[in-house]
Amino acid sequence: MLNEDGEVDVENMKKVLAERGNMKVTFHRAFDMCKDPIKAFKDIKALGIDILLTSGQKNSNRRKKAYKGTCGNFQGGKNRNRKRLS
Repeated sequence: MLNEDGEVDVENMKKVLAERGNMKVTFHRAFDMCKDPIKAFKDIKALGIDILLTSGQKNSNRRKKAYKGTCGNFQGGKNRNRKRLS
C-alpha cells in the first residue's frame, strides 16, 4: 500500500496490521513501484511485515542496485522473490 507520493503508506498499514489478529502479512509488489526502495524497505521492516514480494525492482536499474545492496540478490523464478522479514 503506497501513498500518492510513492512511499509506503505507514499510517494505513498500521490500521491494516491492527486488524490482522495472528495472521501473517505480506507486502505485495507495490514495493516495486515505490519512489525510494531503501526507505520503503526500512518502513516495511519497522512495521513488522512478515513477507515482502518483489521483482527486485527490475524495471529500474537504479532501484535494482539500491534494492540489491539493501536486501540481497534475489533470483527470478517461482518463490524466489520472497523475503522473510522476521
